[in-house]
Amino acid sequence: MWYRILKGKYLRKGGFYSSTSVGSSQFWRSLHKVKHLFKWGAEYNVHKGDRVSFWHDSWTGGVPLKLQFSNIFAICQNPEAVVSKNWNNGEWDIPLRRSLIGESLREWWELHELLQRVQVDGQGEDQVYWALEKSRVYSTKSLYNCLTHGGSMTK
Repeated sequence: MWYRILKGKYLRKGGFYSSTSVGSSQFWRSLHKVKHLFKWGAEYNVHKGDRVSFWHDSWTGGVPLKLQFSNIFAICQNPEAVVSKNWNNGEWDIPLRRSLIGESLREWWELHELLQRVQVDGQGEDQVYWALEKSRVYSTKSLYNCLTHGGSMTK
């Protein structure tokens, strides 16, 4: 029930990470102050790719692509693109601002190889799950362990 209330009030135009706290309740503003922490454990199964950030969200390879391929991220034309914007007619298309040389060229081929294993099927909504728990469901304990013990599951 609480989720439906929050979704109806604050998530009409997208998901939690793209929502704003402007003009909202103290509770919602407090969540926004720590929402970057939730991204550490959130991973996406991409279907449409219209709500998952290509560079900033973790959806392939276990970490955001901007961290895995920082040289390519630095020269991409649209660092705020969602996955579906870089998937055109069954092919990956990542526009860059300049030519590739050296380390950037090596990263480009690694990115291309990684993306060849991913297909955007367009069938259904993108789904987020919690990667820090075997159950794939968020728990405060798993986020606490990640923050205090670097993700190790100490007892």
